[in-house]
Amino acid sequence: MAKAAANAYFVEEEFELAVQKYTEALKEFPTDADALSKRSGAYLKLNQLQSALHDASAALEVDPNLRMAHYRQGVALFGVERFREALKSFLKGKELAGNQENVLSRFKTWIRKCEAEIE
Repeated sequence: MAKAAANAYFVEEEFELAVQKYTEALKEFPTDADALSKRSGAYLKLNQLQSALHDASAALEVDPNLRMAHYRQGVALFGVERFREALKSFLKGKELAGNQENVLSRFKTWIRKCEAEIE
């Protein structure tokens, strides 16, 4: 119930409320990788990079193949200027994206940004 409400708040761009509801959902199911990843996304929207990074990393501990958690981890790492680690996250996410061109292009953009910062 809390997770469904959190998802609705996220779609409505009510990110603080989304964080609250994802937190409630995670109290009941603390290893819900999807909820951790989505709360990470809400934290990113609130520019709370350390919290976003923590949740994305926790989601990946539960499910290392969660593409969006790699994306969110990469964005958070980039935001705290850990460009090499961000690049690794984006490369792994790109690998998991298969041939979904719209998803691939997002990862490719961030990969280029990381490479530009590393050079």
